[in-house]
Amino acid sequence: MNNVWTDLAIEARDMYTKENKRELDGVIVDEEFEDDIKITTVTIESDEAGEELGKPKGNYITIDFPEITHYDGETMDKVSKVVDNVLVRLIDAPEEKTALVVGLGNWNVTPDALGPRVTEKIMVTRHLKQVMPDAIDDSVRPV
Repeated sequence: MNNVWTDLAIEARDMYTKENKRELDGVIVDEEFEDDIKITTVTIESDEAGEELGKPKGNYITIDFPEITHYDGETMDKVSKVVDNVLVRLIDAPEEKTALVVGLGNWNVTPDALGPRVTEKIMVTRHLKQVMPDAIDDSVRPV
């Protein structure tokens, strides 16, 4: 592989294919669309393929959506639902399980601030589910 570094498995696979003029055995790429949102899943099935791409075996998911230059609630809702669906597939946890939210990142560095900013907005519900279960909608997972 050349000296270009990427953290996206799909880019690593594309560079390998371009450089070697062939597909890499042990890598499966699946693309699906929800309206204009593209979900690409790269599955690295073998240690050898992972070594070639510089990634461990596993599933790598990239969600591409149109550039949002101004606030567009409809597009944001669509993207949020796609991310939600992808996370549900990844986690595959029973709904009664408790979720622990950890907001890693540096609040003072914009590209790294997502974790702390998201956790600041999380509504903690675990105690509410325990104390007054009838008051909390069943679709709310204990957090």
